[in-house]
Amino acid sequence: MLKRALCCFIVSVFLFNSTYLTAQTQAEVSAMLTALERHPEEDSVKVELLLDLVRAYRRNDPQKAKDYANTAIQLSERLQNDFCLGSASMYQASVSYLTGDLQTAQTQCLKAISFFEKGNKYPNEQADCTMFSGSIALSNGDPAAALRYYESALLTFEKVQNVKKQISTIVGIANCYKRLGNNEKALELYLKGLKRSEANNYKDNLILLYSNISFIYEDMGKYSLGLDYRLKTIDLLKESNDLNGLAKEYNNMSGTYFRLNDKIEAGKYLEKALELHRKLNDKFGETLAAINISITYDDDQKAVAALENALTYSRGTNNKYLLGLALKNLSFKYINLKQYTTAYGYLKEAFEVEKDGKNQENITILNLNSAEVLVQCSDEDLRTIGIDPKNRYDKAKEFLDIIFLPSSNANVRQIAQAWQILSTIHEKQNNYTRAYESFKNYISLKDSVASDDIRKQITRKEIQYEFDKKESELKYQQQITIEQLERQQLLNFQQEQTLLLNRQSLTLKEQALALSNREKDMAHLAYLNEQAEKEENAQKLSLSQEREKGKERDLLLKNLELSAQQKQNLYLLAFALLLLSGLGALLYFYNTLKKQKNIIAQQNELNEHTINILSHDIRGPLMVVNLMLKKLNKDDPFVAEASQSLQAQILAVNSILNNLLKMKKLSLTEKGKNLSANVNAVLKNVLLELNTSIRDKALSIQNDVKDDTSLPIASEKLQIILNNLLSNAIKYSYQQQTIRIYEEGRGICIQDSGVGLTPEERSKLMREVSASKLGTKQERGSGLGLYLVGAMLQGESLNIIFDSPQTGGTIVKLSSLLR
Repeated sequence: MLKRALCCFIVSVFLFNSTYLTAQTQAEVSAMLTALERHPEEDSVKVELLLDLVRAYRRNDPQKAKDYANTAIQLSERLQNDFCLGSASMYQASVSYLTGDLQTAQTQCLKAISFFEKGNKYPNEQADCTMFSGSIALSNGDPAAALRYYESALLTFEKVQNVKKQISTIVGIANCYKRLGNNEKALELYLKGLKRSEANNYKDNLILLYSNISFIYEDMGKYSLGLDYRLKTIDLLKESNDLNGLAKEYNNMSGTYFRLNDKIEAGKYLEKALELHRKLNDKFGETLAAINISITYDDDQKAVAALENALTYSRGTNNKYLLGLALKNLSFKYINLKQYTTAYGYLKEAFEVEKDGKNQENITILNLNSAEVLVQCSDEDLRTIGIDPKNRYDKAKEFLDIIFLPSSNANVRQIAQAWQILSTIHEKQNNYTRAYESFKNYISLKDSVASDDIRKQITRKEIQYEFDKKESELKYQQQITIEQLERQQLLNFQQEQTLLLNRQSLTLKEQALALSNREKDMAHLAYLNEQAEKEENAQKLSLSQEREKGKERDLLLKNLELSAQQKQNLYLLAFALLLLSGLGALLYFYNTLKKQKNIIAQQNELNEHTINILSHDIRGPLMVVNLMLKKLNKDDPFVAEASQSLQAQILAVNSILNNLLKMKKLSLTEKGKNLSANVNAVLKNVLLELNTSIRDKALSIQNDVKDDTSLPIASEKLQIILNNLLSNAIKYSYQQQTIRIYEEGRGICIQDSGVGLTPEERSKLMREVSASKLGTKQERGSGLGLYLVGAMLQGESLNIIFDSPQTGGTIVKLSSLLR
């Protein structure tokens, strides 16, 4: 398993006017609480007392700090004091910032700015808040936005000639350039701020600048210069007796030694930091120092004990950052101890803490640890943690895929480890070709990491020599004899020679160790290559065998083909004889069918002529009878009712005759055309014909059919069909109801809420002529309409289905049979 160096560094946080936050003792907090109790008046003094308590609790008990901040805001609102509202909102933002809720902190900070900028009374405070917004944006990974906030604050501080704050803002701008990768510009601004601070003897700013300059030099690989500035920072902090700041700088110093792979020196400074955090009752700092100290232990059991204590502390502080850090490091240590079920439990909890996805560094390590657990643990352990062993490798690959994404921000060491784990997965799946390729990627990246480690080891020796030399020079600053001076110079020369030899020895040792590790890696790579070649040879052999089998199959197929050809020739001869005899029979049947077709055509022509004559001859008398009925005496109720009944029957018969005439006309249309009818165009004509019946029952027609909807049938036929279907819907609907026409599938539906159909009635529709039942207003029908529709649909690509849902009424579905 690839060893990982998990280094946790304390980054300086810029809040208000100082780089370092002050921690109060319990006695000071008690005094604040007593002062608050003895001040019953609701005024600005009470607001200040509440804010003092926010400062005291915001690190060790964020919830209490939030409660006091909210109380301060409520009191400020009652006082209608913009300054108090701005201050309280600012402190509220600081609590959110320290608990990792950066979005809320930014919102609260901008709210504070809105109070301070009213009337331009508080420019310094407004600029302070703007500068703090920059710090929040920078912590949230948006240096471009942070730069805008800092530049705005700098303009305000220049207007009010606040030189000290100008320097602090310049530091913030430099921090932005550092995050944007422009270390040269950042260093230029830091040195500019340093020059102005030294000129004005601003010690707070000097501390801030020394610390940030050391970070820049370390990023540039100039560790000796970085440590010089670290020591200057520590001297100033000791001089000002700033114990909290000193503890933070000890943490920063340990981070420098972590970067140089010197755990011993890192541990010494962490112990100093831990002692100060305990003295200050700073639970946050104490927990973080304990987590960092655990990394300095080579004994995993000792590291686990320290981390378990740190985890208990972090749960007490309610700080997500500390909790995630402790859980991540514990999972790593338990993996080293091969206690995979325990490790996975901590990983699950850590993922829950990091579910907002803001801490990409932690998420990257959690994904690596999870993949390692899934690959290394036994099937029994997997079942214990609720994972099917069959899915272990697929799940592990899902974790690794996240590492390879550009958005993961994984470093070279982490990507190298991901390739190593992926190679192990492919190897266990017997996919040696892919295992070999993955392991090559791992070796390539590991070589670059190893060379960087050697460089850091040499740099560490050089730094140690520089400090030893400076210490030696200090001892001989008093007057010394020439002989002593010569001896000292000789000693310095000997030390330089010793350093050179040590450096060469260290380089050789590191190279030997790297070579030894590389030999192991190359041996494993050779093994994977050998297995991949075997896999390839096996595939080639398999292909060769398949080719031989293919040749045998080809020979067999040729023999079969020859035999089939001979049989085919016999079949062709028999088929030719059969074809000749069939051709004679076909000519005979053709002549017979031709005669029958002529007879049928004559009969159809006679039938159509007869229907035409009957339709025209019957329509004339019917019109005369209809006129006579209109002239009858309507005063006699019986006569009036009889007249209306006869008129209805005449209209029904007239409709049937119209349909017969239209059918006759359609029968003369040309066959074989691809007919298509626009549904809305036909519906418009049908609804116009049925308008009187619709108004008589006060019905409403809801047409939801699209303008371009069409059906595969002649428009005249579709008009007859829709006329009959809508007539029935109107006939069997009650007064003031709605008839809905809408699309469904490859056709349309007509839905009414009328009397509905029984299953027996539905089975007879369009198949036989049956007596029509009365409509809801006693309308009568002939029963021929739907029968004619059924006859008309013969040979068409349409289908009609009648349905009566449980809710009542009838749904007629007219759909295309074409695909």
